[in-house]
Amino acid sequence: MDQDPNSILNFLGARNLIRGVGAGLPSGPSIAKHLGIEVIDLDENEPAGLWFYILKEAEVTSGGTHLGPLGSLIIDAVFAGLLLGDPRSFYNLEPDWNPNDDPLLKPTIDNIDTGISDVWELASIIRISGLPIE
Repeated sequence: MDQDPNSILNFLGARNLIRGVGAGLPSGPSIAKHLGIEVIDLDENEPAGLWFYILKEAEVTSGGTHLGPLGSLIIDAVFAGLLLGDPRSFYNLEPDWNPNDDPLLKPTIDNIDTGISDVWELASIIRISGLPIE
């Protein structure tokens, strides 16, 4: 780590951008285009590195309150890969599990008529992780 407290290397965002370029990651716009996700416009002086692009996409699509389409897809894919790769995850132990049949999911007023549950309780998340529930 650089000893100068004002060095650009003391900022996580800068280190992530540098690491991404060094690792040869494709740019955010090129990944979005490849996945069929609408590409956001970047200003001429803004970097197109993946990490910056995900943050910029969040800013443009939601004012920075949550991730945009590409950032969300990447996070979803990471969690799906973790669940698939863990032989003790609920996904692998109970391959026929359906969240709509889970008694730990509680229906909301908005969807009582459809019968589709979309509220996840902590117990449901623990169940999916493969930890035992009493």
